Amino acid sequence: MKTQLEETGDAVRNDESLRLELEESRRELEACRRRLAQIDELFEVHKQSETLLHGEKNITEMIARGDALQAILEGSCRLVEQALPESLAIILLLDGKRLRRGAAPSFPKYMAEVDGFEIDPAVGTCSAAAARKEQVITSDIAKDAHWAGYLDLAARHGLKAGWATPVLSSDNQVLGTFGLYWPEPRGPTPEHLQIINQVVRLVAFAIERKRSQDAVSESEHLAQGQLKALTRTLDALAQESNPDRLLEHVLRVIIEQSAAHSVSVWGRDHDAAWVDLIAVFQNGRFQTSKQVVGYPMTRLPSSTERSPIWSEILRTGQYATLEDLDQPIAKMSIGSGSDAKWYPVTNETNPDRAMLLHQEYLRGLGVRSILFMPMLIAGCVAGLIAIRFG
Repeated sequence: MKTQLEETGDAVRNDESLRLELEESRRELEACRRRLAQIDELFEVHKQSETLLHGEKNITEMIARGDALQAILEGSCRLVEQALPESLAIILLLDGKRLRRGAAPSFPKYMAEVDGFEIDPAVGTCSAAAARKEQVITSDIAKDAHWAGYLDLAARHGLKAGWATPVLSSDNQVLGTFGLYWPEPRGPTPEHLQIINQVVRLVAFAIERKRSQDAVSESEHLAQGQLKALTRTLDALAQESNPDRLLEHVLRVIIEQSAAHSVSVWGRDHDAAWVDLIAVFQNGRFQTSKQVVGYPMTRLPSSTERSPIWSEILRTGQYATLEDLDQPIAKMSIGSGSDAKWYPVTNETNPDRAMLLHQEYLRGLGVRSILFMPMLIAGCVAGLIAIRFG
């Protein structure tokens, strides 16, 4: 018979064996859990890949069919939101230096607030991405200095993190941005970035294709308009002996072809320091300078001393645009692109009273911008046609 001590030893050994067996079972269970987690993760990746592949196929078909760009952009947003649950996608289109409405099907109120936002490399996420031409990751909006002035905006829409990727054209120009926002602070994984980059390439292709189609359409419309205007003008030349009636016809054609608000013509006297009003077509009525009543300004100074703006137009023979007529200080640009020169039409320290009066008069008519086209004779500027828009 076993002694009590021996029995106690057997019990201890049995307990130790059970403990080791239990620990081994726990390790196996933990290994199974990790394996299941890996399988779940692989399954999610597979689901995302399937979703993305199917969605990309649909988007590509939409582009090939020539579907509306708005529908393609919204479909792209929904595709990423489906592949990355809880995300909110937004596409903004670059117009000059401002980001304009593209698509944000899941939070349109946010889109309404940021539409027209001027890009800045040190502000926000989408704005910075467009200005820098590089991907910008804001893992925690509340702690990012670039969002310091817009925390209320983010809070109103429940945004805690944002990642923005510039949408680039084939010649590396910024077309817009693709932004992805989250309700909690977080940064992207390599899989996130891969999905975003795949969709951004599709979006870029869709925007470029749409712009190419628009350019062709506009070119055809312009050619048709030019042919129509030329035909009508030649007919008028053949039938009309009164120069005022001929000018009236030309101005009417300009308004019709450019969908303008009104138009005026100014003639230059090379021996004088002025450009004089010849005629104006507005409110459906043609009037020569002798017939105009209540017009605030019938002469424009052409000397550099009196007006550097008009003298520059007359000197260079380049077209010019007058913008922001609804603002206290309107701006004039001469030329285009990077070579354009900008001038304030009036300023607080040395206002041009006649120009201020003229600006107020045009604003009252509903005019908001003007395109000035030089009239050239033998390479010299003989005058200007001012095409006004509302």
